[in-house]
Amino acid sequence: MNNQNNIEVSNAQSSPSLVRKIGNVTYIVDVHFEENAKEQLENKLLNVVKNMIDSA
Repeated sequence: MNNQNNIEVSNAQSSPSLVRKIGNVTYIVDVHFEENAKEQLENKLLNVVKNMIDSA
């Protein structure tokens, strides 16, 4: 399995995008943040991972 871990940030849109190519598939992920968020990004991501583990 040939994974390329190249991440590019594009500011062409109002929010940045992460681009990652894995094999022949290119994934584009738009990123946005709420300026008045009560939860930090790190905690939010940890909760997502925990939920994925619990549902597996």
